Amino acid sequence: MAGRERHPRREASELTGHALAGLAAFNFFLLCIGAAVLWGSRGWTSWGEFIRLAGVAYLIGVSTFGVIVVLELAGGIRLSWASLLATGSVVAASGIIIGRRRGRKAPGLRLSSRRRTPSLVSVVCASLAVVYFEAMFRFARLHGLYAFDAWHFWVPKAKAIYFFGGLDHQFFTTLPNPSYPPLVPALEASAFHFMGTPD
Repeated sequence: MAGRERHPRREASELTGHALAGLAAFNFFLLCIGAAVLWGSRGWTSWGEFIRLAGVAYLIGVSTFGVIVVLELAGGIRLSWASLLATGSVVAASGIIIGRRRGRKAPGLRLSSRRRTPSLVSVVCASLAVVYFEAMFRFARLHGLYAFDAWHFWVPKAKAIYFFGGLDHQFFTTLPNPSYPPLVPALEASAFHFMGTPD
């Protein structure tokens, strides 16, 4: 039996790896929702244009999905895997249908015949961005929950939504700032579902 026991440090690293993969999947899910809404509202003429607008699409996905999940929670719909996937699918399908009705067509995967070499400035800026995002990732992954508002009411609200499946009126009113809209906790609880646990 001793040979089958798992090392606690290895188990913790597997949980963190699983949580990181789930968080990446959740952010990709939000990007897809935002891309569908963007397609319905304005579309894009090339995939290069979409790459330029990917940040806007992601923020559209975060805001649209977050607001709808909050409205569902306020209406008494339980937050679960099924509700998350259904909400995302309905929003994305609505954006695609609106885009189709407006006559938009997805651009093809045509490659340009002329190749443009990147300038030195763009290479340096891209390299600095990679280093910066890697440092932010390392800091965020190893950083504890030290911010007062995070551990005092944002994360407890998200855990309550995750474990109870909805807004617990009694619990939410006992925490500080009960009048704050539950957008952040609803998004965090959704991320917990993708991660498999509140990590």
